[in-house]
Amino acid sequence: PRLFKQVKTEVDKRLETAISSLQASTATNADIHVPGLAGDLRAFQKAGVAFAKDKASVLIADEMGLGKTIQAIAILAIKQAFPAIVICPASLKLNWAKEVGKWLPDKLIKVYGLKGKLKTEYNPDGADVHVINYDIVSRNLNSLVNLNAQALVLDESHYCKNGKAQRTKAVLKLAQKIQYKILLSGTPILNKPIELWMQLRIMGIEKQICSGGYKHYIYRYCDAQEKSWGLDVSGASNLRELNSKLKATCMIRRKKAQVLQELPAKQRSDVYVELSNRADY
Repeated sequence: PRLFKQVKTEVDKRLETAISSLQASTATNADIHVPGLAGDLRAFQKAGVAFAKDKASVLIADEMGLGKTIQAIAILAIKQAFPAIVICPASLKLNWAKEVGKWLPDKLIKVYGLKGKLKTEYNPDGADVHVINYDIVSRNLNSLVNLNAQALVLDESHYCKNGKAQRTKAVLKLAQKIQYKILLSGTPILNKPIELWMQLRIMGIEKQICSGGYKHYIYRYCDAQEKSWGLDVSGASNLRELNSKLKATCMIRRKKAQVLQELPAKQRSDVYVELSNRADY
């Protein structure tokens, strides 16, 4: 009877957490204050931060243009998860430095792999936020691990969809040393559910989605088929169930149509990119 009671208590607790997460994943506003943030979040962005506040791993899957970068920065601030490592495509490194500087002006930023005069501008000692592109994570892995970072942000996290890629292997090793994981992608699944598996592993929640591990996942959600040449995992199955499990565990996704009333008629933003031929200019 005592064991039954303990199991029931644990099941009830997990069910309550899942229901709460499902409700929060559809929220468009939240009463939340982020200390140290130099700016105001939109209502749906506050909901995103509230959704992530008490989670160790989160996937912000909002459509493009809804401010995933800003939400990630606010999540770092509310958790006080510094130092933090941001991994992104090379073309977005300067934009990340600019946005962190704008929203968290008291934080020091280091950008890895910059060329030209900008290198020293964003290269202070003892940085709070370290920004690096996927292409050079592998060769900087030991240095990144030694930072003892509290949080890892993966921008365009679908870059880690291929478990055989060097960058995915390096990111997975790094993630296993870090407490908080924040993944950002408007397209976490580009074509097929198998592309999500490595992102779940990086977040460390694959067993929460599929207690049976990889084999359970591919047969349940990838419609795995035995072929003459091997196992085909390029299919898709039970997608509605997968979507519900993700929202009950880690994912929040809003579309522009849901929050259109909060968006201005037109937005302009400067996107800074690194020049490889600066001398020509």
